[in-house]
Formats: sequence, structure tokens, C-alpha cells
Amino acid sequence: MADVRYDVEVNTKDAVSEVEKLKKELDKSTKAMKNSDKGSQKMAGGFGKAKIAIVALAAASAAVAISFVSIASKFETLRATLAAVTGGTEEAAIAFKFIQDIATQLPFSLEETTAAYTKLTALGIAPTKEAMISFANTAAATGKSLEQVVEAVADATTGEFERLKEFGIKVKQGQDDLKVTFQGTTTSIGKDSASIEEFLQGIGETQFAGAATAQMDTLAGKFSNFQDTVSRLA
Repeated sequence: MADVRYDVEVNTKDAVSEVEKLKKELDKSTKAMKNSDKGSQKMAGGFGKAKIAIVALAAASAAVAISFVSIASKFETLRATLAAVTGGTEEAAIAFKFIQDIATQLPFSLEETTAAYTKLTALGIAPTKEAMISFANTAAATGKSLEQVVEAVADATTGEFERLKEFGIKVKQGQDDLKVTFQGTTTSIGKDSASIEEFLQGIGETQFAGAATAQMDTLAGKFSNFQDTVSRLA
């Protein structure tokens, strides 16, 4: 009986030992499967994020491409207008190079500078570097756009002085001359377009001198230059 009982105890211990070994193996297998599943989920998540990033990059690239095409198209139109007012494509190319150079000195966009140049040329007003900077000074000092200043100057040279009031300039017509009052001072000038243009340009060169340069140092001025860089790239 003792031998039988011994054999039973031995077999029972062996069985328990085997069960424990089996349990450990099962635990290892279960843990490995869980880790594998987590790894798969991470991999799937990684692929998902990569897909989202690729889609976002593609959308951003498409938006940039559309923006560049829009800018390029806009400036092609401006070049065509320049060609019309300057007399040809070669003249327009020279004018556009001049505009690009001067735009870097002004707190206004390349597009706005081109439009101002075109308008002055069409009206027979020489868009010299001095004139452009002068009108830009007036615009910067009064918080107006360059286009508004150019339009006011253009109107004044044809005898329409209403817009000049927006810049604090009052004009009273005499029999042979114009009485122009600005900042409390009244000046007599000729009625001809050249005299009017000269007087208005002088304001930008004296009373408002340096206003455009000062605005270039502001956030708005720097952003305008950044936009010009993007436009030239396009």
C-alpha cells in the first residue's frame, strides 16, 4: 500500500508540475499574441496617420499650385495692360522690371504698384521713381492706398479736386491760377496739369517724406514684401 500511495503522490506531483508548465506556456503565448495585436494596431495607426499626412500634403500642394497659377495669371493680365499703355511687349518688360525694383522700396504690393504705374502712364503722367515714391509717401502718411492717391492726382490734373480733400488738400480756383491750401498754408499754382502734378508730388517729397520707408518697417510693410516675394516666385 505504501508503494501504491508513493506512486500516486509522485504521479500527482508530476501532473501538477506539467499543468504548471502548460499554464506558463499558455501565459507566454497569450502575452505574445497581445503584444502582436498591439503591434498590428500601432502599425495600422501608423499607416493611417501616414495616409492622412499624404492627403494633407497633397491638398496643400494643390492649394499652393492653384495660388501660383492665379498670381501668374493676374500678372500676365497686368503685363498685357502694360504692353498696351507702353507701346509693346519689350517696353512692357522694361517697365515691369522697373516696377519690380521699386516695389521692394514701397509698403505696397507688386500688383498695386503695377496698377498705379499703369494708371499714371495711361493718363500721361510720367511714373518716375521720384513720383512713385512721393505718391507712396502720401498714401502711407494718410492711411490711404497707393491707388487712391494716384486716382486723386489723376483727377486733379483734369480739374477735378474733390478727392484731394481726403488728403487734407483744398483747392480754390482763381481766374488765372489755383489757390491750394494744405496744412494751413495756401499756395498759388498754375491751372495746368504739370503745375498740379508738381505741387502734389512736392507734398510727398517734403511734408510726407520718408513715410513709405517708415511703413516698410511695420508688420504690414514686411508682409507686403513677403507677398511680393511669393508673387515674383509665381
